[in-house]
Amino acid sequence: MRHASRCAAALAAALISSGVIAEDKPGAQVAALPGASQPAQLPAAADPVAAIANGRLLLSLRARVESVAQEGKAENALAFTNRTLLGWQTAPWNGFSVTGQLIDVANFNGTFNEGPAASARYPTVADPDNTDINQIYLDYTGLPDTRIRFGKQSVKLDNVRFVGNVEFRQVMQVFSGVMLENRSLPGVELNYAHFDRIKNIFAQQHQTDIDLVRIAWTWQPENVLVGFAYFQDQPNTGQATGFANNSNRVVGMRANGAWPLGGVKALYTAELARQDSYAGGDRRIDANYSRIGGGMGAGKGFVRLDYERLGSNGGGTVSRRRSERTTCSKAGPICS
Repeated sequence: MRHASRCAAALAAALISSGVIAEDKPGAQVAALPGASQPAQLPAAADPVAAIANGRLLLSLRARVESVAQEGKAENALAFTNRTLLGWQTAPWNGFSVTGQLIDVANFNGTFNEGPAASARYPTVADPDNTDINQIYLDYTGLPDTRIRFGKQSVKLDNVRFVGNVEFRQVMQVFSGVMLENRSLPGVELNYAHFDRIKNIFAQQHQTDIDLVRIAWTWQPENVLVGFAYFQDQPNTGQATGFANNSNRVVGMRANGAWPLGGVKALYTAELARQDSYAGGDRRIDANYSRIGGGMGAGKGFVRLDYERLGSNGGGTVSRRRSERTTCSKAGPICS
């Protein structure tokens, strides 16, 4: 791979209203200590008109400058972009609520390559101009301890290594389909999702067939054991593996938590996963993933050290335009 150095700076970030749905992540356990708070549930409305009127504004503005220097490119890339997310979330009525969100990404200069196609002049900064419906979904919470979400939605699970919305990029990845969350059993969260379409960070739409199964058990406050199995029947994922069919499955387990020790907390994370071929995917897809880490935290601050290993099929290579390591887990499998 050609080497590149990258520097990104958020010049301005304004999050207006506590309900920025870019951060909505059912089942996520990204950090051992509490991060950004989730928006509070709106009170139920008496009728559909009141549900709309008593909803809340969802607004996020994020301006950013990013520069990239890459070996083999004639000039460095410099991208000055702004992302606007604007939406509305209705209050629930008879268990139903609707959320809609628009996205606009504007580029203020042209000194970078914004798409997946290679450019001889500039390195790529994957923040293309895009004005679109970012998310639009229907939630139903009329069943006990259950939420069903249907539509175009952002999804972030656990450490977002395998399932995530690539939030760092200005155009986030979103999934179209249905996701179920159930908490009927004490301390247990069950998730199932089926998605048949993805919009990726290049604003490209891809047909897919993804099934996600996840079980999380909170055996002590802030301590979670997770088992997951993710199946992706999608030959063309855009990953740099060199394979004609990248359909794959990932099965794994994760332990994440914070254990109280007097006035501080001991933080830990351990995770193992295996990725292999699925639904006709290339049999050379064969990778292991592991992560272990820990540290100490107090209040909202913490210090920790983590080691993460991304596997490949024995370090093998595939001839493409250039020799590349055949690592599927490097980019995360649920990524197109």
